[in-house]
Amino acid sequence: MHDCYVTTTLFNSWLFYLKSREKREKKAHTDFLNCLNKVKTEPTEAMQRGIEFEDMVRLCDGKQLYSRKDDTVNEIVDYISGGLWQQTVTKTIEVNGLKVLVYGKADVIEKDTIYDIKRVKHYEIGKYGHSVQHKLYLFCTGLPIFKYLVSDGQSVFVETYTSYKNLNADVQALIIEFFEWLQKVDLFETYFEKWKGEDKA
Repeated sequence: MHDCYVTTTLFNSWLFYLKSREKREKKAHTDFLNCLNKVKTEPTEAMQRGIEFEDMVRLCDGKQLYSRKDDTVNEIVDYISGGLWQQTVTKTIEVNGLKVLVYGKADVIEKDTIYDIKRVKHYEIGKYGHSVQHKLYLFCTGLPIFKYLVSDGQSVFVETYTSYKNLNADVQALIIEFFEWLQKVDLFETYFEKWKGEDKA
């Protein structure tokens, strides 16, 4: 049993807001508050592109087909073929007297590797280094390898991250920092109300 839970989406929304510049700060703040309050919003163009691309990869993998529209779909299928799709990953950690469930959905798990599929307009090396996703999923599963498979429509880029001995401490520190910030800006009660433990198994 746990008291509350956290997700990659929640953390990345918060961190994006903290790092946003003045021109983007207002929108980033609104987006974070919507995420915190679980307000349903329409997917952005980038999000929709990612959803459609992942659906195409999954269709081709499941039926052993090849995409005629996008060769990068076929390349990604070669990486994840035979893996398990949309696997729930969870692990409970104690933080400041609270049992916090770290919760996620892995696109694909195949053998000792977690894969996350991305579709972007432009790619830069190390694009996902700042994301907490690989840390949280490696923490939850205990698996040694996480790979982002990133398509820009022309090529597939692979970013690989591996587990390390201070991972548990880093995840705990991240949650502590998040909770302290929420308390500082008077949002902890809102968080705890919206992200109660009973909302996730």
